[in-house]
Amino acid sequence: ADTYHMNIEEEGFYKPILENADLLEYFHMSESHRGMVGTGTINWDDVFAIQCDKKVKIIPFFDMQDDTSHLKMYQIPFHPYSCGEQATTDLRYFNYSPWSRSGRYPKTLAGFTIQTDDGISLKFGKDVIPTATSLAYFNELPIEFSTDLYSCKDYWTADSWYLSEATLSNGKKINFEYERGGFVASKFMSAYDAKINGELNFMCEDFEHGRAYKNGKAISPVYLKTVFGDNFHWNINRSESVQLPMNVDSYNSTINNYVTDYPFDKRYKVDNIIFNNSGLVTTFNFNYINGANERLRLGSVTTVDASSVAQGKYQFSYINDVAQPGYLSNQMDHWGFWNGQISLFPPQTTGNTYYNSREPNFYYAKQGLLNTITYPTGGTTNFVYEPNICSEEVKIDGVGTDVLGSNKIIGGIRIKEIIDQDGVTTTQNKRKYYYINNFDNTMSETQIANAPSSGILNSQIKYRWTNNSIYNTSQYGVNYGGNSCQRINPQLVTSAID
Repeated sequence: ADTYHMNIEEEGFYKPILENADLLEYFHMSESHRGMVGTGTINWDDVFAIQCDKKVKIIPFFDMQDDTSHLKMYQIPFHPYSCGEQATTDLRYFNYSPWSRSGRYPKTLAGFTIQTDDGISLKFGKDVIPTATSLAYFNELPIEFSTDLYSCKDYWTADSWYLSEATLSNGKKINFEYERGGFVASKFMSAYDAKINGELNFMCEDFEHGRAYKNGKAISPVYLKTVFGDNFHWNINRSESVQLPMNVDSYNSTINNYVTDYPFDKRYKVDNIIFNNSGLVTTFNFNYINGANERLRLGSVTTVDASSVAQGKYQFSYINDVAQPGYLSNQMDHWGFWNGQISLFPPQTTGNTYYNSREPNFYYAKQGLLNTITYPTGGTTNFVYEPNICSEEVKIDGVGTDVLGSNKIIGGIRIKEIIDQDGVTTTQNKRKYYYINNFDNTMSETQIANAPSSGILNSQIKYRWTNNSIYNTSQYGVNYGGNSCQRINPQLVTSAID
């Protein structure tokens, strides 16, 4: 979205932004004359509107409180570099930077305040910006940034402004301090192959193409470190975890463009939280199942008083019948849950072969789920799971549903039973959950098991389409077909799916 063009082409800002929020990847804020925000005629109150159950005001940080013509902007201390240039200081990034001529990335808004009519004020970001920005200041800045991997879009984007100060209606303040961690990644991969048959003005013969696509974000995260007020002070202490790492080999060409000030794929665990309320100190210690070949899981929480005496320990165990695979292992069902089968991207497999390799498997999908909680008193809570099941699915054109001949296992897990035991007696308190149509307390377990599920699958799963007419006139005709590792929308190609 671009506020300059919206100012010309739209009747307002709030409604189109709200209606298309899930489609917006970048939001370019520019004035009516393409100048700095706040110096033109754009109605920024309409741009920064939010949905809330009470009346609020959003006030950006300005350079001076009595001057609302200039927003307070933060210059990130990263330097763009031109094609082929290798950086040796600060943060290095992609070649082919569109910002290399200016030598600086665009500034970002330093923050804003949300105020309510009853006197509550919430400040996000930081309104004290030094004249010369530095990495030391950047490390404490409560703003999270990210940039694209692979796509060579050299944009550092502020994704989140974290709460830095809360002023209550009685005037008391609560302050929040943060620290920046090493880079983490959000990554995805996809692939497809396609064939186009026919004639069009830009081609006159059959055409085949395929692509394996990968993308994601390199995120510069911040973590909450301290919360304090007039009579309390809370500290959150963390350390690096040694959990199953992300495979970073495919990132090397990008990550090598960063300096070591911000190491990549650094993930952390909270070791303890220390609460000091008017001199009364309580510590919560967290211990983990933390192996290099497994995902991080919380093992126990122990409460410790001011005299370092443990007051209670909560323990957690998990379903761990078989070791889980690495990240992005291609072993997932149609909905992204582990199914224990490697699904080769098209065009290596097609049609039913690929579809079958993505079918759900309850045994694998439940691995890693919480199994038992053991309380300081010795009591326990056990969780029993079952797969999600449906008895109907939405028709392929999206209108109405088809009733299946029998219940069908689909992706995901749900609670079947919760069993509580006090640790003193053998008495168990059981809570059972049923997901069926027309449930009756008089039904037997066999009747319940055979009853139609109340679940309705919201769309059918398709990966292959053939002979889909995408252009057809008296002069030209084109059919487009292929395979994708991502689910396609059946409603777009209903006449051509197999």
